[in-house]
Amino acid sequence: RAAHQALACVGFPAIHGGALMAKVYNNAGILAAQVAGLDPEMDAAAERVKAEVKSRAARHHDTGAFADSFDVRADLYRERGVMDRVIESDDPAALSIEYGHFTRRSKDRRLRRFVPGLMIVNEAVNKFR
Repeated sequence: RAAHQALACVGFPAIHGGALMAKVYNNAGILAAQVAGLDPEMDAAAERVKAEVKSRAARHHDTGAFADSFDVRADLYRERGVMDRVIESDDPAALSIEYGHFTRRSKDRRLRRFVPGLMIVNEAVNKFR
């Protein structure tokens, strides 16, 4: 059904002057994204990515609090009507853990050290590309 709906945004086939032709409408990509966004497989795929993120996060932290901070949220982009899935963390330190941060080496604030990010989410997502 989803494939049929996605093809509905393409005028196919049309016969013009004896030749088989297809007309692709400007909004074909948006219509296809709207159809795909409603597919339950999108929820399942997001849950698989979340499980990988949590697994990778659990390897780096003793308490498990960071790994437990991830969840999947369905988000509707109203401008185009496309439903998307977002994997997010409610941990206040999530950006620092993911991308890195500066910290003090000593009481002298001028001596700072960069702690590289763990890139947990980025690497988990890349596994599924």
